[in-house]
Amino acid sequence: MAGAEKRSVLNRLKRIEGQIRGIQRMLEEDKPCADVLDQIAAARTALHNAGVLIIANHARECLMERGGEGGRPAGQTMAADGGAPERVDGAADPIEELVRIMKKLARS
Repeated sequence: MAGAEKRSVLNRLKRIEGQIRGIQRMLEEDKPCADVLDQIAAARTALHNAGVLIIANHARECLMERGGEGGRPAGQTMAADGGAPERVDGAADPIEELVRIMKKLARS
């Protein structure tokens, strides 16, 4: 992850850390449950958005790596049977990795 993007995500995570500490204080001070749950929802949304930034950055990096023939990612070749592309370097297909990560993020 490049410097500016990394700083942006780290700053978001630090703000989320502060939100979590605030939630802990709210519980210690016996604040109303509805208020605590509102803050938990806000922290969860903020964490989700940080994840979206990370996956978007990862997608951009994968697309920048694309360069093989026919628009395939570098290091990838068509399967002998004409099916799904195969990695010639043994690495995971970056598009499949992106799909896996996006599905995981969507479940959270």
